[in-house]
Amino acid sequence: MHNHKSSEIVSNSSAIVLLGNPNVGKSVIFGLLTGKYVDVSNYPGTTVEISRGTMPFYKEGSTVLIDSPGINSLMPRSEDERITRDILLDIKHEGIIQVIDTKNLKRGLFITIQLAEAGIPIILVLNIYDEATERGIEIDRKVLEKILGIHVIPMVATERRGLPEETGCSRRDIPPHLNRRAFQTRCEGKERGRGSGFIQNEAR
Repeated sequence: MHNHKSSEIVSNSSAIVLLGNPNVGKSVIFGLLTGKYVDVSNYPGTTVEISRGTMPFYKEGSTVLIDSPGINSLMPRSEDERITRDILLDIKHEGIIQVIDTKNLKRGLFITIQLAEAGIPIILVLNIYDEATERGIEIDRKVLEKILGIHVIPMVATERRGLPEETGCSRRDIPPHLNRRAFQTRCEGKERGRGSGFIQNEAR
């Protein structure tokens, strides 16, 4: 899919980790953010391939984007989840770009809670946004941003819609005030009738 050109990957660069559930479009977003030249290699001691590429438009190409294996939890129950956890623990990084399938928002936000509790800076990408809208699912991005205290970006990666100009994480993207109980209440839609939930409408 991608051409290999290891010389393009600066070994001492800062890094951002691309993370998400399986089949949420991470690979497409990785390609859009890194371009043509990437380095693909097995994670040490495994046969699992990890892709790395520099983001040419961010910090003059000095930041490496690492595409981690798809996971459903940061508490590993599979080799892919263990490797993603190890990447977060062992590789110095600025933060996370977490990709969520907007149709399955609750599943992705389970990981968001885990990242928030670990104090890791996050930018949240709601991918496949068009299919969610077609199913009658409407997300109030501003409310979600307020609850989480982070950037939330709707995106349709396959059509290059929503691609941000700046994707770097900063300390302000650490959720500073996440009230887990209130967050879960909104996630479950229990307050939808009061207009305070971020899922304004959901297909039955």
